[in-house]
Amino acid sequence: MLLLKLMVRLGLSRCEVDHAVFSGHWSSPPDPSIPMPADGTELILFVPAHVNDGLTVTNSIPLYNWFITELCKDIEVIDMGLVSLYLGIHITHDHPNQKLHLSQRAFVTDLQTPGI
Repeated sequence: MLLLKLMVRLGLSRCEVDHAVFSGHWSSPPDPSIPMPADGTELILFVPAHVNDGLTVTNSIPLYNWFITELCKDIEVIDMGLVSLYLGIHITHDHPNQKLHLSQRAFVTDLQTPGI
């Protein structure tokens, strides 16, 4: 329950389909230190959480830095840098095109068809 209260306090909402995913959308910054994106879009932040593991996806480095600073006031956070693997999902970053590619190829190829 602590995580839910903390996320709500920081302006995020819990996903109704998956209660372990939180999202925030801001048309004005949640803190004066955070500039809005230059392209006029809103600030976004997605946070899937699993047990003691989490991931943050955002369109703003200042928003990310503010979010981590705020989290650290209440819980221990270890920033492991740019993600390449999360919960068995391989993540490839395509920064020029602003895309993420997700793959579970290794998981799928390891599956064995049960005997008939």
